[in-house]
Amino acid sequence: MNITFAQPGYLALLLIVPFVVLFAVRSRTRRRSQLRRFASNETSGRLNIEVHSLLRASKWVLICHVFALMTLALAGPHYDERLEMVKLREVDVFYLLDVSNSMAARDVPPAPTRLDLAKRKIRTLKDRLIGDRIGLIVFSNRAYTLCPLTIDENAFDVFLDDVDTDTISAGGTNISSAIRKAADSFDYRTRSEKVIVLVSDGEEPEIRGDAVKAAQMAFSKGIHVFVLGIGSIEGSHIDEIDPDTGRSVNTSLDLDKLRSVAEEGRGIFVEWSNSNRDVNRLVDGIGKIVRSSVFETETRSKALEFSMLTILPCQIPLFAAIILLCIETFIKN
Repeated sequence: MNITFAQPGYLALLLIVPFVVLFAVRSRTRRRSQLRRFASNETSGRLNIEVHSLLRASKWVLICHVFALMTLALAGPHYDERLEMVKLREVDVFYLLDVSNSMAARDVPPAPTRLDLAKRKIRTLKDRLIGDRIGLIVFSNRAYTLCPLTIDENAFDVFLDDVDTDTISAGGTNISSAIRKAADSFDYRTRSEKVIVLVSDGEEPEIRGDAVKAAQMAFSKGIHVFVLGIGSIEGSHIDEIDPDTGRSVNTSLDLDKLRSVAEEGRGIFVEWSNSNRDVNRLVDGIGKIVRSSVFETETRSKALEFSMLTILPCQIPLFAAIILLCIETFIKN
């Protein structure tokens, strides 16, 4: 804990204290000299007892202390209140973003599409989590690492902004390929916690079940898989024709699939919301897994609670000075 001064210039007044001490000593010497000049040794001894030289000296000592303490109070001592993020463990987070055609569905108002909402949720979650490195993998029928693990959040944002449903030209959805690519991309030489955040509508008709097995594999490597579901249960039509029926494809949120992925990955599944309730649940869930002070909101709230219970340091010398002044009034001249 560092103590600094808001107005350190006032500390120069402490230089007056030695002169006050010198003045007190000279006054005492001059008083003794005057007593010897006008009184005999026997009378002088009696007078010295009457003036209580020891109490007089005590008054000067108290005055010096009061002056010094008042000077310290004027200088405004305070604790260094810089917010320091204490991280007990490093955290690496890979965001897996579904860019398949179903993410173009318009069933998540007020966001234009599922993909637009997914990108906004990733930005919010990224800003809430204080991690060492973040990465971005996009996927449809195959997965592609758009941004490797990095500490450069600006670079991450640039890649995220450019994502659309045409980022990967081939259609289809393969969640398992994204999970496996993320698992292969983590650096296992570090002791960092490893987290996957899957953001998808969960539709994976071609290879149903493989995503759950991929989540099991990820957890076996010490990776926790968290899932944010984007889309409506009722579903929505997209600009894609089903070759079997000749009608536009209807796509909906696959809750069961995404819940199973989160369960096997020892994370949690959260369904999207218009508020930040979904992001808050993910932050809390990841916080319980990581078990360290790496979350900005939690650290700030603790700092606020501490400051409300703390007496200002500048008040301490002020209180001491008042007490000494009270004592000084009881000392008779």
